[in-house]
Parts: sequence; C-alpha cells; structure tokens
Amino acid sequence: MNSTERPVFEDRCKVLLAGFNTMVTPERLEAYWTGLNRMPLGTFERCLSHVLGPEAPDRLPTPGQLWRVSKELRAKPDARSTAPVQPQGETFANYGNRAMVAWLCKRGPASATALLDMVDEKNRLCDAYRVICQEEPTACVELRDKLFAAWEAAWQPLSTEIAAKPSPIEPATPAPLSIADLAHMPWASENPFHSEEFANQEAS
Repeated sequence: MNSTERPVFEDRCKVLLAGFNTMVTPERLEAYWTGLNRMPLGTFERCLSHVLGPEAPDRLPTPGQLWRVSKELRAKPDARSTAPVQPQGETFANYGNRAMVAWLCKRGPASATALLDMVDEKNRLCDAYRVICQEEPTACVELRDKLFAAWEAAWQPLSTEIAAKPSPIEPATPAPLSIADLAHMPWASENPFHSEEFANQEAS
C-alpha cells in the first residue's frame, strides 16, 4: 500500500477492531499500518473478510497473524476459478445442427453436393452470430430464418443427383454362333460336329 491508501486502510482497520470489540486508538492504527503497509490493499480486504467470517479466530489477529492468513488464502484455490463453466443455454453449433436435421426431415434429403454447401452455410452463419451476440442481444429466430433461407437456396433433391448419374453399361448379348462358326473354333477338333461335310451343309 502507499500513503494515499492509508485513510482507506485505517477505516478498514477500525472495522477489524470493532469486529473483535477492541477500542480504536492511534497507537493501534499506527501499529497495524507499520506491520501491514507492504501488503496490497486488496489482500488486506480479503484477510479482513476471512477473519470476520465463519472461520474467525477468537482473538483479534496481530499484523503477523494477518500475514499468515494472506499466505493461506493464496495457497487455497479460488472456487470461482476452478469451478467448471456451465454453458448458458444451447451453443450456436448445436442449435445449427439440430435446426438442419429438422429442416431436412421436413424438406427432404439433399444431394451430396448440396449438402456440403448447406453445411458450409450453417457453419458460416453460426460462427458469425456467435460473434454478433457478444456485442448485442440476438434472437435465435433471426439466426433460424437466415439458416432456412441459405438452405433453401442451396438445396437440391437427392433424386436429381441419382438421375444425373449415367446408367451402368450392360454387357452386349453375343450373337448366336452357327455350326460353321463352331467348326472353326480352336477346340473344333474335339467337336462331334466338326467335319467338312457338316460345315458345308450348314453353309448351304
């Protein structure tokens, strides 16, 4: 503390002395100022709250005891800093995902290309509104309307993509072979029909 903070310190010291039903004297105030002027005023305020709280000692703490209290408070983890932060309501990402599923269930499945565009629009708008809401209140209805408009513009039915795909090429049906064709096959020597006479008959 510095000299400009001494009046505030003495006022808080009077509260400390009153809390332990002790008479305020200039000597006591001087003793506490001498012993505690190197302590930050905020730390002294926390020590004061502690010694006047539920864990208050039975006797008025001396300046040395207040220093020990300040060390104990520094070593003790702050419950406010260690408590997990609970999200307030639904996150923008979760809201966007839930809205997109509901919209597609009502509108119908989208083609793969359109679905990628719709997801990009969802991420872009949700990120933008997450920043906007930090500066001014924003209703979720506004974000919902923006999402619906972007999805409507990008949506294409899945049937369009299926229709655009080329049909698989079916193998051509081979033409039936004649006896003359069979006569010239590599395995014709094993064919019971292989004879010049039978081939001539088929050709005629």
